[in-house]
Amino acid sequence: LREDGVRIEEGCGVEAVGESGGRAAGLRLSGGTDFECDRVISAAPLPVASKLVAGAWPGYGAALASVEYIGVVCAVFK
Repeated sequence: LREDGVRIEEGCGVEAVGESGGRAAGLRLSGGTDFECDRVISAAPLPVASKLVAGAWPGYGAALASVEYIGVVCAVFK
């Protein structure tokens, strides 16, 4: 991925997925830093992912929270 120009951030916490025009547009990192991007891929457990998107998409956050967590589910936000 890095060879194709993808920037991968490791070792930093995420507080929220940002939104612009109905699309994922970045992340709010721990400490309040905003990280702009045009795609977000999450491997967070659904209970965590639901909280990350709840500010931008309350309905989607609630839908994720309503799924019975089984341990291995990955969501892609685009």
